[in-house]
Amino acid sequence: MADKRHLIVGIDPGTTTGIALLGLDGKVCGLYSSRTFTLKDVIHLIIGNGYPLIVATDVFPVPEFVDKVCRLFEAVLHQPTHSLTVEEKREIANSFAERFSTELFFRNSHEKDAFAAAAKALESYGEKFRWIDRKLNEMGLAEVSERVKTMVVMGRSLSDSVKEILEERKRPRPRKAEAGPAQAVKAQPVESKLRISHRIESSMIRNMQGEILELNTKLKERELKIESLRNELERAHSGMLRDIVRSSEINSRNQMIIELKRSLSRVAADRDRMRQKLEALSGSRLWGAAGRIEAISILADLSKETVGRANGQHAPGSRFILVRDPSGTGVSVPKVLSDMKVEAIITEGEMPGPARQCLESLGIPVIPRRKVEIIVVGDTALADKEGMDRILSAERKRLAKAAVGKAMSGLERLVDGYRKELGSERPR
Repeated sequence: MADKRHLIVGIDPGTTTGIALLGLDGKVCGLYSSRTFTLKDVIHLIIGNGYPLIVATDVFPVPEFVDKVCRLFEAVLHQPTHSLTVEEKREIANSFAERFSTELFFRNSHEKDAFAAAAKALESYGEKFRWIDRKLNEMGLAEVSERVKTMVVMGRSLSDSVKEILEERKRPRPRKAEAGPAQAVKAQPVESKLRISHRIESSMIRNMQGEILELNTKLKERELKIESLRNELERAHSGMLRDIVRSSEINSRNQMIIELKRSLSRVAADRDRMRQKLEALSGSRLWGAAGRIEAISILADLSKETVGRANGQHAPGSRFILVRDPSGTGVSVPKVLSDMKVEAIITEGEMPGPARQCLESLGIPVIPRRKVEIIVVGDTALADKEGMDRILSAERKRLAKAAVGKAMSGLERLVDGYRKELGSERPR
């Protein structure tokens, strides 16, 4: 019978309890789940597979059940700084499968959560474990890797752990005539298992005693509560006659409350209608009629769907559109905007180059938001009309200048090509 290995135990407690057991080398020693797992069942399941060195959870704070198992085994507790999300658990499982070249199969989410807890704990010690393996390989002590890792996790330094193991090897081993080699191998695990079982049973007894004391306390509280309720019932009976006498007055007040609620509902409805009117009055047409204020439509983006909806709602006098996110603008949208008589696009982010070029080729400049002073009111942006006219004029001049430069550049290339052709036709 071979010695049992040290384990990293992931636990997902609840109506269905999930258990994941990993070796320090990343080997998956078992995945279990059951709706009937008790604390005793979990303890025996773990002991049957090895010795728990680290007990891990995937949630924060640590569940009471996980903390209890950890204290019973006097293991090292590993908890995340925050409860792991579904996406994080998926990434942990995929990374583990890729690193250890293994396929993972989970029967349910509880096994997956328990595995994520154990794998996350192994990952947190990964760099330290690989460093230990490198050092032990250099010393020619690779065979004691698991024992050294166990001692380091429990708080010992690498040098102290190696020193202790080497000193043990130097000490002569006592002979036992009555015990064979197999018995000598079994002695230490059996003794360790008995110590763990005794510690677990003692802890469970203490827990049961505490639970009995807690139940007795709750029983006393319930008795006091019952007595209090009896006194209240007696007072209620004595006051029942007075309540009957006053029932007529109560009914009258209830009727008054009903009428007041109806009046309140009517007032609330009137308030909502007035609010809708106010919102309508803050629309773009009223602001556009002010003469000195430019009303600017606001769109979330310039996708085909958004622009299509806006086309039917676009106010005739609205020359500008403020776009919150222009990053997804396609090359088919500029033509629609041109048909809508839009004179300029104001953007709060970067627009793709092809879309910008299409807009500017149609004479519609793209202006960054930082160049324009805008006040946002509801779903409409407001700006000074004269200021917008100046900005639009400057942008149109810029586009015209760029167009002239582009034409001149094309003409220069044409002339250069013509000169080269003449030079090649001259007799040598």
